[in-house]
Amino acid sequence: MDEKGKFYKKIFCNECQNKTVHRKLKTLEILKETKNRSGLARKLVKKIKKVLKYEEAVFLRKIESKELEVDHKFPQIRWNKNEEENNADMREEIIKRKFILLSRSNNLLKSRYCEKCFKTGKRGSFPGINYWFRGSEDWNNNIDKYDQNGCEGCFWNNPYKWRSEINKLVNK
Repeated sequence: MDEKGKFYKKIFCNECQNKTVHRKLKTLEILKETKNRSGLARKLVKKIKKVLKYEEAVFLRKIESKELEVDHKFPQIRWNKNEEENNADMREEIIKRKFILLSRSNNLLKSRYCEKCFKTGKRGSFPGINYWFRGSEDWNNNIDKYDQNGCEGCFWNNPYKWRSEINKLVNK
């Protein structure tokens, strides 16, 4: 058992030659808190992918639908209330304002940067490029930690706008 009382077992993997942690699945039931975090309606997910043209936001690649994850630009770790609108009738301009498409690995990377920002007040950067088109590396202390305006200027909040703003500087 780990420090939280959860069962795990370390098993040697012949492929990677390491001992890795394997946890026991308690139930297949989706918990309410998990539903709240990932509960986009299937029809809405399909619509979002279509509206965003199946383009992965970090590397601008067209990817098969099954390899793309819909992610909120404003990270859920900063939410202090659940979403109000979650249906397939969502207007395209709202979809473009609220969501991006990411590969699984880039979605995890974004999550880690956003979690670190939430805990430390140090905003995420695109690896190796310390640039924010609004604000700086530090979360603005005048902005509530649950206010999405604090994310404005960060690559992980809007890779498209971030790229556009950095290209303006490069092309001067």
